[in-house]
Amino acid sequence: MAIKANKTYFIKRYSSSAYLNVYGNSYTGDMQPIKLWTKVETDPMQKWQFDAEPTTGAYLCTMCDLTRAINLYSTKTPNWTLWAKAGNTTDGLVKIQEYASGVYYIYLPNRNLYLTANNTSNGTQVTWTSKVSPASVTQLWQFEEEESLKVDSYVPS
Repeated sequence: MAIKANKTYFIKRYSSSAYLNVYGNSYTGDMQPIKLWTKVETDPMQKWQFDAEPTTGAYLCTMCDLTRAINLYSTKTPNWTLWAKAGNTTDGLVKIQEYASGVYYIYLPNRNLYLTANNTSNGTQVTWTSKVSPASVTQLWQFEEEESLKVDSYVPS
């Protein structure tokens, strides 16, 4: 599957059942942390969308507020947090790179840091770290495109 702009995805840590999730029950403001959580199909806090071609550089926006995108909060505390997309610097631009069929790295090309989750339990903080070699499941991600709502056809009697 090709990952595209303006499509909605759930993003799962490879070899687990843990998904990227804006922490909490609703969007509360900038610097809200991103953690892993068990998938909930109806939760906009777990849905993500690239605003441009992700292989060349894009903001990864949360569907709970498309004006907010992931960002490097601090180089000293490399937590993955939300920030106003319009206010993002190049630290908010991410790229994806295919590792294997359907498995990707998500990284910050301007910082050479990779999205990393060292655990898979609910509440695990996602951070930016240097690339691990050889490849580790802690830095590999899978994208699941959200299925469109299926509407049964209605035939009046």
